[in-house]
Amino acid sequence: MHSTKVTYPEPMQLSGILDQYESFQVTPCIGTEFPKANLAEWLHSPNADALLRDLAITIVFFRAQTDLDGELQKELTHRLGVQSGKPAGHRLSKHPLHLIRKDDPEMGVLDPGRQQKLHGVENTQKRQRAVLEYHSDGSYEVCPPDFTMLRMTEIPPTARSSLSSATTTTSKSASAGTTPAMLVSTTSKSKPCLTPCLTSIAIWDNRCVLHCPTQDHYGLGGRMGYRTMGIAEKPYLDPNSPSRQEALAAAAK
Repeated sequence: MHSTKVTYPEPMQLSGILDQYESFQVTPCIGTEFPKANLAEWLHSPNADALLRDLAITIVFFRAQTDLDGELQKELTHRLGVQSGKPAGHRLSKHPLHLIRKDDPEMGVLDPGRQQKLHGVENTQKRQRAVLEYHSDGSYEVCPPDFTMLRMTEIPPTARSSLSSATTTTSKSASAGTTPAMLVSTTSKSKPCLTPCLTSIAIWDNRCVLHCPTQDHYGLGGRMGYRTMGIAEKPYLDPNSPSRQEALAAAAK
């Protein structure tokens, strides 16, 4: 009887191609912002694949991306998954309620007014504590989402969208696809968007990040966002995968 050895993809490594662009860490643990980059230009550049491959590892925020429309947003979300090794044929996730909402099936609309009509005002009132709302999107799917992209086109003066936490700081052995243990990502806009900025972009990886939308903006101004999600591979467990701390310590040696 012959045994079949299971092999797993090697963690992706940064090439350094993004070092030419101004950036800063939003927090010591999670999130990077490129304050002057233009995503539409990146998509159309000759070295777009290389840029997106490193972008898929770092996960970032962008401001004032007025050149990025819905179709380019969908293209970017899909190509991030391609560059990180998602299976052929896996494109963008379709929201299960798109037929009822009459939306583009691959483009979710985040409209607080519509949320109030759907769930009732009493269930969408602002609140100071919502720890039970931390979640990842579509994790119930056989092949859950990989990269999620949120494009905010209308932001209230407080400008907060959501908070997030990296599961790679607590999980030791869980792996999903080509996501390395040291990968961190975020949707947190509490710090980078204290100053309102239209068409701000946040990209995160649902496989290693939880997020929690803040609901304290009702009555303080409009908010509108558009979300796209790629489709990853079927999740698996690599028993030899290091934790984020272990991977960073090994890289520092």
